Amino acid sequence: TRQDISTNSVEWFAQPTNGISYFTAYIPTTGLEPHLLPFLPLYCSLATQIGAAGKSYTEMAEQVEAHTGGIHLNSEILDDPDKTDRFEAVVSVRGKALNHKQGELFGIIGDYLTAPDFSDVIRIRTVLMQLQTSFENAISGSGHLYAARAGAASLSNAAKLREQWAGISLLHLLRKLTAMNDNELLEETQKFAKISEFLIVRNKFACAVTGEKQIFAATEKSLTRFLERLPTGVKKTDQKDDENAPKPGSFGWTTSVPVSYVTRTFKTVPFSHPDSAALLVLAKLLRSGYLHREIREKGGAYGGLASCNVEGGLFSLLSYRDPHILRTL
Repeated sequence: TRQDISTNSVEWFAQPTNGISYFTAYIPTTGLEPHLLPFLPLYCSLATQIGAAGKSYTEMAEQVEAHTGGIHLNSEILDDPDKTDRFEAVVSVRGKALNHKQGELFGIIGDYLTAPDFSDVIRIRTVLMQLQTSFENAISGSGHLYAARAGAASLSNAAKLREQWAGISLLHLLRKLTAMNDNELLEETQKFAKISEFLIVRNKFACAVTGEKQIFAATEKSLTRFLERLPTGVKKTDQKDDENAPKPGSFGWTTSVPVSYVTRTFKTVPFSHPDSAALLVLAKLLRSGYLHREIREKGGAYGGLASCNVEGGLFSLLSYRDPHILRTL
């Protein structure tokens, strides 16, 4: 069922969830200044790992652990199923808690969103270094995925943004930030505060609650209090044209591994096109047939893969831990 709470649309999904309620909100990022966009996934990672509302990050973490099943922010890209060049970039807010803990859940989410503390440069550096280490450790096991994102980034604006938010570009940004001294890093944290100010506006939130119907009335009261805490502002919807639209090309990166991760990516058709199903089947046939034989058995790579992203309209051929580059291409 759908219901309007003040200026916000809320979807209510009645499900047998065994005493747990789930909250989701989507916030559009349209209109965010271009120089802030690369920092958005870092804001999402930091938002629930710092102090808020006058409490330290350890006090906030204790509250999350005591009252909820977790609270997360993520940057996401929602592709249009009919047009590969159309998409919406959003920030998702997700949290879950036992039915009788809904008040605490929305209170903690409200603290994180409305009163984040980006002044603790030591904590921010720690979180950023953890993210950097996680990215660097993932390259040897998932280098083909990073390569696929990089290849796709030259074919569509959505894929370009995905690479910026979850690819090598983000690793480069992390390395740049963690190399700064405390004063320089503290100055950069102002970008996170600006992102928060832009996003956390009441009428931007589209919300959903999933749980058992009998607790919806009580949940609505907690949700209403949460929404009333959010600042009011102008919902910006203007989207400027990308002056640096992606252009197909060939490129590579070097890193400290003795093997390569090679990809070739093609722009195909949107999800609703009749050929998208055939492309999904083709990816499986190529992987189990031709690519396995040529890339792994003859070429000596650990794997030859094919992947069809029907949501983004992309088709990728990949090799994993590959001693060859030119032969594979």
